[in-house]
This record gives sequence, structure tokens and C-alpha cells, in this order.
Amino acid sequence: MPTCRRKRVLLTEPSEALLQALKSDPNRPVFYLERTGEIFENYERVVSPLTPHPC
Repeated sequence: MPTCRRKRVLLTEPSEALLQALKSDPNRPVFYLERTGEIFENYERVVSPLTPHPC
């Protein structure tokens, strides 16, 4: 399991809607994290598990 700042980070599965969209439009721009193999639609979804949330 990957870690960030020594905390475990759960890998995110691509949504079914994103998988279907990629089948119909294979040139659709996405964010791909090569190290983990994760695929995201937008940058906010990429960084959200890595940024601390206010209490």
C-alpha cells in the first residue's frame, strides 16, 4: 500500500462512468499516476487524498 507522509493511502478505483467514457472516447484527457496505476478525471481528485483536511 502506498504511503504519503508515512500515512497509508488507499488506491482509488476509476468510476464506472469514467471507464465507459474512455471506451467511447479513448483520446479523452485524464490524469494517470504511473506509480500506482490510478486514473482520475480531474486534478482535484488526484490531490484530495494527499492534502490535509481541516478539522
